[in-house]
Amino acid sequence: MMKVNGDNRDNRKTCDKIICEEERYIKEAKTLAEHLCVPLECRTPERHRPVENGGTVLRFGRQGLCLEVGGQSLRGDFTKLLPRLRPSALRRETLVRAARFRRTCGRYETCNETGDLDASAPGKPAEGDCGRSLFPQLTAVDATAGLGEDSLLLAAMGFHVQLCEYNPVIAALLRDALRRAAEIPELEEIAGRMRLIEGDSRTLLRELTEPPDLILLDPMFPERRKNSLSKKKLQLLQRLEQPCEDESGLLRAALDAGPRKIVIKRPVRGDFLAGCRPGYSITGKLIRYDCLVLPEHERMNRGECNHVEHE
Repeated sequence: MMKVNGDNRDNRKTCDKIICEEERYIKEAKTLAEHLCVPLECRTPERHRPVENGGTVLRFGRQGLCLEVGGQSLRGDFTKLLPRLRPSALRRETLVRAARFRRTCGRYETCNETGDLDASAPGKPAEGDCGRSLFPQLTAVDATAGLGEDSLLLAAMGFHVQLCEYNPVIAALLRDALRRAAEIPELEEIAGRMRLIEGDSRTLLRELTEPPDLILLDPMFPERRKNSLSKKKLQLLQRLEQPCEDESGLLRAALDAGPRKIVIKRPVRGDFLAGCRPGYSITGKLIRYDCLVLPEHERMNRGECNHVEHE
């Protein structure tokens, strides 16, 4: 999805209050209320009523944590992605093609710009469970995790994914979605490869102890998407975060981390992130993935981005 890390903590909007309707979530609700410095109200589900004055509320209910704003609600739900996680469907995902690595002589190498996963391609993954068969043992960082849908696709490919989310409310929604996913047999193994860290990804990327194989960047699109579902999510998420203002800083932090590949999610006709031309792009109907592949010597010399051609 689309997310952005802000420039400082003051820019991170949270919520007006937290409502807890389930006793099992009281401890978690108290911890979150202290973290966000907002009041906590405990009530029974029978007393459920709309949020007054169009406020922003986090509600712990029977189905987990939900964000409510002006009559609309948003909850992280990975079960909706289950049809996309079937092996045949997963291989057709544009992100999967963009994030692809080819296995050669026992090691994974970055693939060419086709990104195809066809039967004739060398290093074609074995058929089987989508959570086990594509790219095990590779590491990825989703530097702009949001509600974690792209991270889930990467984890289903076999990546061990570190999710970075700056806004504490969105991070709370994502944490709850991961918790519920771990209780679902079809998602348990995939969710086990996902680890959430709350904080500014520009800082977190520089604190990595080892260069990841892949970094995914998906800063919030400045223009509105026409898809109605995306528009609804944007309306709610934009109450908390704004489109990225430090594109250069975000890209520089990703380059400094020394990954083998950086994948940048953009609108089909959108500008290159920070004006940097990718090595190649893989385009879907609505989304374009710009791919930067770092040569080995540049990965060893972090911070150099001469391989990126500016327009």
